[in-house]
Amino acid sequence: MIQLKINADVQARARAALAAGCRWLLLEHCGSEEAAAVKAMCDEREAMCSLCDADASAVKETGVHGLHLSRWDAHQLLAVREAIDGETIVGLTCRDIDEALQVPLTAVDYIVLDDMSLEACTAAIAAMRRLDAEVPVVAPSSLVEKHGVGEVVNAGFNGVMAEASLPLATVTQWQEQLELMASQRLEQL
Repeated sequence: MIQLKINADVQARARAALAAGCRWLLLEHCGSEEAAAVKAMCDEREAMCSLCDADASAVKETGVHGLHLSRWDAHQLLAVREAIDGETIVGLTCRDIDEALQVPLTAVDYIVLDDMSLEACTAAIAAMRRLDAEVPVVAPSSLVEKHGVGEVVNAGFNGVMAEASLPLATVTQWQEQLELMASQRLEQL
């Protein structure tokens, strides 16, 4: 799974990303009308559309599939989860192991580990798994650029949050690599 951030020229970039095969768009700094338009584009292609750092009312108003919180606290997270329906995907960013281990796991659907080395991320994922936390963990694109898709997946990540500045060809290539690795793992089962 790749989640592509879009933060400028939103509708045109979303259209191009969807045409290139992206299946999950994360809209930053986006108004409600624009978000609703992109959500409709995503629905046509059976893709996901999430808002970044929006409030629950914006999520309800636009009908997007998810909300990502890049800065959060437990009270805010629980309040957001309570304010939106149970079908809405909620993700958040953690910037160190302690923060990742304090997440109320029943309130999130995925976690992005950011501002950490690959080794620190691997330790955080291992600590979460020891707590029986099965929530998917997503890598920032900076780790993939530095270490490659294979190494990031082998470290325990389930997907990538791709920065808006990346060329769509790179995002598409990463998506193909993730899908290939996932199918190879299924064959091994």
